[in-house]
Amino acid sequence: MKSGKKAQPFDYVLIVVFILIIIATVYPFLNVLAISLNDPMDTMRNVNFIIPRKFTLSNYTYHQRESSTFRRIKEKRKKAVQNLEGGLYRLFF
Repeated sequence: MKSGKKAQPFDYVLIVVFILIIIATVYPFLNVLAISLNDPMDTMRNVNFIIPRKFTLSNYTYHQRESSTFRRIKEKRKKAVQNLEGGLYRLFF
């Protein structure tokens, strides 16, 4: 007993097209991840591949050490709380 239809040639073309679309969509994300986990000198020399040649987290430690991102988040949160407190105070008093 056979169930279902036999695959048409167009079905194979669709499979190939969709696989190419998936690769074109996923590759940039994998490339960015590989660059972020690779040695900075390899990135400067443009020696990049999907799998990092030298695995390192130095890019992330450098960013945490040199970045003021968390400081800005704290300041904005503090301002937001002050604005909320001021707004509630004006609303009720």
